[in-house]
Amino acid sequence: MNEVTHSDLLLIFKAAAQMAKVDSIVDEQETLFLKKLAKFAKISPEEGIKLGSTADKDIEELATELSSKKAKKLLLLTAATMAKADHHLSDEELDMLEQLTLKLNIGRVKIKEMSFEVCEDTVLKLLAQAVSNSDSNQQKADSGSNFSDLDIL
Repeated sequence: MNEVTHSDLLLIFKAAAQMAKVDSIVDEQETLFLKKLAKFAKISPEEGIKLGSTADKDIEELATELSSKKAKKLLLLTAATMAKADHHLSDEELDMLEQLTLKLNIGRVKIKEMSFEVCEDTVLKLLAQAVSNSDSNQQKADSGSNFSDLDIL
C-alpha cells in the first residue's frame, strides 16, 4: 500500500501533538501548526477531542501502526516540523526524533538544515495530497472501479 489512510492521518496528528508537549511548553506556533494539520488532514473536532482524551501512547508505538512507508515518512517529517515550530530544538525533541528515526528505519530528516516554514509548507502539501488521493480512492471504491495491486501488474 502506497497511500496514507485517514487512520494514518489521525496517528500523525497524535504524534505531532505529543512532540509539541515533549518539552513541557506548547508554544503558540506549535498550536497553530496543530490547527493547520487538523484542517489539512480533515480531522473533525470530534476526532480531535477523542484523540486528546485517549491515553498517551508512545510516539514510537504509533509509528508501528502506520499503513505505508509514505505514512511513516510523513509522520517523521511532521514530528520534525513540530520540533522546529518554536524555533528551538530541545534535547528532549532531538532525542525523540532520533528514537523515531531509528524505529522507522526510512531515512533521516536533516532538521537543523531546514527552516520551520519550509518544513511546514512541505508537510501541508503532502497532507493535502494524501487527503486528495484518499478521497479519490474512496470514490473509486464506491464506483466499483478500484483495482488491487495485482490487477495493476
